[in-house]
Amino acid sequence: MNRRRRGVALLAGATVLLAVGLTTAVANAGAGAPAADVLLSRNKPVTVSSSGACCPAKNAVDGNSATRWASAAGKDPSWIYVDLGAVAQVHRIRLQWDKSCAVAYQLQTSTDHATWTTVFSTSAGKGGVEDRTGLTGSGRYVRMNGTKRCRADATHGYSLQEFDVFGTLGGGGTPPNPPTNVTRVSVTATSATVSWTASTSTGVTAYDLFGDGAACGSVTGTATTGTCAGLSPDADHAITVEARNAAGDASAPSAPLTVHTPPGGGGNPYGDPHLVSMFNGSSLDGWTPHAAGAWSVVGGAIHGNGTSRGWIYFNKQVGTFRWIFQLRQLPTDAGKKGHAPTVLIWGTTNPIRDALSAIQFQPPNGGHWDYRPGHNNGGGSEFKTFTHTKIDTKAWSQCELVGNMSTGVARMACCPLPPNATTATTCKGVEVLDFMDKTAARVGPLAIQVHNSGLHDEYRGLWLDPNPANPNGFITT
Repeated sequence: MNRRRRGVALLAGATVLLAVGLTTAVANAGAGAPAADVLLSRNKPVTVSSSGACCPAKNAVDGNSATRWASAAGKDPSWIYVDLGAVAQVHRIRLQWDKSCAVAYQLQTSTDHATWTTVFSTSAGKGGVEDRTGLTGSGRYVRMNGTKRCRADATHGYSLQEFDVFGTLGGGGTPPNPPTNVTRVSVTATSATVSWTASTSTGVTAYDLFGDGAACGSVTGTATTGTCAGLSPDADHAITVEARNAAGDASAPSAPLTVHTPPGGGGNPYGDPHLVSMFNGSSLDGWTPHAAGAWSVVGGAIHGNGTSRGWIYFNKQVGTFRWIFQLRQLPTDAGKKGHAPTVLIWGTTNPIRDALSAIQFQPPNGGHWDYRPGHNNGGGSEFKTFTHTKIDTKAWSQCELVGNMSTGVARMACCPLPPNATTATTCKGVEVLDFMDKTAARVGPLAIQVHNSGLHDEYRGLWLDPNPANPNGFITT
């Protein structure tokens, strides 16, 4: 009887040991197994070289093959890249083309959307669904760079129904230590500027900001201040900062800083509830260009492609207005003479004449011209310029125009924006130019003009109040 009990006890002990061994083996196997690839690109921010009016960039990552992104017609190269929000190991990219596919293209990754590494290249694209597997790449940004179109005529571009990126998050190396002591600097209705103590690790190349877990800003590895944009007004937000090295390895998040944004005016950074957005940051919806291929959307800005002199006008026409925007001028094409950026007010589209027969303001420093028939001159005493510190046109600046149709007075105030400014960043403007001629005022389009070919002017953060309560005063000064 005692021997039988000892036998049962030994058997039970062996069973326990076997169970523990199996559990440990399973656990160790799970710990060593690589993470499974997942779809990383769905509904993530997308930037493109250009977009046709029909088909914005976001359509390429919406999971709906009935929608599509289309580039401007007749332009090689053209590209689209998706921001995955963090560095990832990219192993598969699936392209679902519309009829306007690519014969030659490269699939590329980047940690900073400036330097690109090609992970796949072909000159024999067939269109349809092209599922590129077995890739080895690392980056936060993934790009399709089309260099030869399937439909090579001037009326077609590139068009993707779906741009799917699969892989795993993480750079695969040793991440840096996180930054510490995240502190509030300033808060607007839609943004928070914060500072922090730098990571103690060497080799940090960038700091990424996150609002409630979503990417909202990025600065270089030498900066210790940055702005988190795209926040909701009148709400609490948890702001964290991560350090990133050249390999793309990101630190753990900093301790969160909670900020409360004040009530805002329709999401704009100026706190005016009457301002409405004129530009969605991804397509030219609501705008009419003077010629196909002359304008595109690049990096969230309306971009003059430099192909010819011309303009793009906002489809809603106004007489009395408040117009606020950010602008800069990229380097001109080689051999092309530069000209200040220009905008047009009180023009006409019926008929369409040169520069819309409009009154021209030259932001941010206050040049001008009167394009009305019978005038076409500098305007003389119609314009008054104000002495101010010259603003660099090659960096982002902010300008506000107010126009009063009943008096024929239009005024412009501008100011330089700080480095690393976003569309949520503002500055205190100074008046640079006035115009007065009651006979010029009329309901008409607001337009951006490129004065001559070879110029590459960019505009973003465009806001309009089509009926301001005070059309004689600024809100940005």
